[in-house]
Amino acid sequence: VRKTLRLKANKGMELTGMDIGIATEGTFGPDPVAPHICAHTETMIVIDRGNDLEITEQLVSHETNYEQLLYKPGGDLESFLERIGFPEHAVIVQPEEPKLFNRLFKEPGTVKGVRDYDLLLTTLEQICRASRTGRAVIETDMRAGMNPTRMKVIRKLGKVMTDRLQRHCPACEVPGWGITFRKQGLPCSGCGMPTQFTLNEIWSCSACGFSDEQPRSDGKQKADPGYCHFCNP
Repeated sequence: VRKTLRLKANKGMELTGMDIGIATEGTFGPDPVAPHICAHTETMIVIDRGNDLEITEQLVSHETNYEQLLYKPGGDLESFLERIGFPEHAVIVQPEEPKLFNRLFKEPGTVKGVRDYDLLLTTLEQICRASRTGRAVIETDMRAGMNPTRMKVIRKLGKVMTDRLQRHCPACEVPGWGITFRKQGLPCSGCGMPTQFTLNEIWSCSACGFSDEQPRSDGKQKADPGYCHFCNP
């Protein structure tokens, strides 16, 4: 992810001629702690060439409409569209299994950014014909410009980054003092065994490398036994 972020930020600086680049990258999938819940992990980078700084921040949110539907003609489409917030949120449509000679016959492949209902129906009809199984995969378009829910998470992450840039390193006074690593091991309130939740936070400076280990900033000292691998294997 960080390599992709650097490429994006550097490309932005190249195109604008500015010395500061900002980029974000989002990933979506099962939450590592609660796999039955979908998590949205958004990462942001700020590169300041003038001060030789590279700062990243990350936010994990369960506020996401990331979802897929395997569609066949005549199937239930409306409930899926209602859940994901269509048409404010766009969708992507593609064949479940593309036919071998689709390109030769100019059959449609992946169609992104669909926000119009009539266009969606037409696209689904074409995509189903282009699929060996006669079915299409329709999923939420998670590109930021096509997904207002993701935009809200990016806005929250931007506030986190802004707050960090306002904090100065206690050793060298350069902006960007913040959390760079979280040590696991918060004890379970039931059995006392360590869990995979954060116990301590490592705060450090991107400029001079000074670091300091501190208790987690929200003051939480125990983990819920429901998430403990010993109490609830």
